Amino acid sequence: MVGVLTRQANGWNPLTDIQQNLTWEFGQAAQAGESYNFNTQQWDVSALAELCRYRFLSFSYGGTELDHNSATATDTFKIGFLSNFFFALFKNQPPASMAWMENLNLGPAFSIPVFSGATGHRGTLLADINFRFGS
Repeated sequence: MVGVLTRQANGWNPLTDIQQNLTWEFGQAAQAGESYNFNTQQWDVSALAELCRYRFLSFSYGGTELDHNSATATDTFKIGFLSNFFFALFKNQPPASMAWMENLNLGPAFSIPVFSGATGHRGTLLADINFRFGS
């Protein structure tokens, strides 16, 4: 009985978990797709490079073309959910014709001019749907 009470409990250490599961990508994987702009209620083109991955989350940086009358892109930061992480949990995998679904990256994005040189620092919230390709 005393052995059970004095045995060390197994706990979750967030620092160790991050060290073991954080993968730095720095552009080895890219994303291209559409972002829904809640301010203008229209779809905008986005292209992002993946900075790092942690379990099912993808942290990316890139550009979104918010103004359809110009070819400039506004800096965009995104936290995406990697769909392939969730598909791996199922015993039945999608058929080959639906394999593209494993490369979807869905999530909120925030676009604000930081490095792009655009004037005005008003942020825009986006719902981003991208196709992920690369390693």
